Amino acid sequence: MAKKKYDINLKQLENLAQFGCTNLEIAQFFGCDESTIRKGYSEILTKGRSQQKLRLRQLQSRSAESG
Repeated sequence: MAKKKYDINLKQLENLAQFGCTNLEIAQFFGCDESTIRKGYSEILTKGRSQQKLRLRQLQSRSAESG
């Protein structure tokens, strides 16, 4: 049986990871299985989540500096 192809926009995927969405939430958004997201797009998920952490740290730093 052939694998089903999904129309997954990589920029949308990265943005969802940046927003803190779980693999399951992202999979539901694209209408595929969670393992498809986890196995096929782990590098993009890691990049998006890293950007999210950086953004949160920047906001925390600004908040601390302003008192």
